[in-house]
Amino acid sequence: MIKWRHARVEGLENVQRIKEILGKGENVVLMANHQTEADPQVLSLLLQREGYEELAEKCIFVAGHKVTTDRLAIPFSKGRYLLSIYSKKYLDEGSEEEQEAKADRNKKTVTEMQRLMKEGGHIFWVAPSGGRDRRLEATSRFAPAKFDESSVGLFLLLAQKAARGDGPKTHFMPLAMWTHRLVPPPEDAKASVGESRSAQRAAVALNFGEELDVAKHGGRKKYPKAIEKRVNELYASWHRKILRKI
Repeated sequence: MIKWRHARVEGLENVQRIKEILGKGENVVLMANHQTEADPQVLSLLLQREGYEELAEKCIFVAGHKVTTDRLAIPFSKGRYLLSIYSKKYLDEGSEEEQEAKADRNKKTVTEMQRLMKEGGHIFWVAPSGGRDRRLEATSRFAPAKFDESSVGLFLLLAQKAARGDGPKTHFMPLAMWTHRLVPPPEDAKASVGESRSAQRAAVALNFGEELDVAKHGGRKKYPKAIEKRVNELYASWHRKILRKI
């Protein structure tokens, strides 16, 4: 359960910018860190509280396969638009037939993302790390997990294709999420479905950053590191300004 008195949303001017972009029929991709299965609901609830119900309702979450198989994750997925995909660390598991089915599922998901981008007017939430954040050994604090550069590159490529022939432009914006206290992830980065978990009433926060232009930040080669760095900066900024007040 969220401690609403301590819930925070930073960067509301950028949320307003998202609304304007969608109103023009263009797309927005939120590149975010990921801390708990509740992240889609936290994002939606906090946007609703700030008066952006339409954005909350329209957001499409690109999530791992466990959102539809894990008993803890399933309730948090209710009422959300989801596109599920297998992350790299799970693709090699199972029989050859199962691996082929996973690869086929991912292809269908990518095809649907391409269709939606070409259609325009959509907002996507993506966690390029491919998993949840974990504690840093040196400090025992949670920090955004390293982004998979190929995942960022995939969305850049899809956006580029969608824009061809006067197609809609896609804008990329960083988002830092501080939610791990609600349902802390297990220490093992590759946990199985049905893992032991706990939940509690806790503070949460979102920090929306301004758009990072792909061309100005080095194109597909350098952009993944640039937007990862910005998410980390937004996360650290929230710690400095807000955490001490909770």
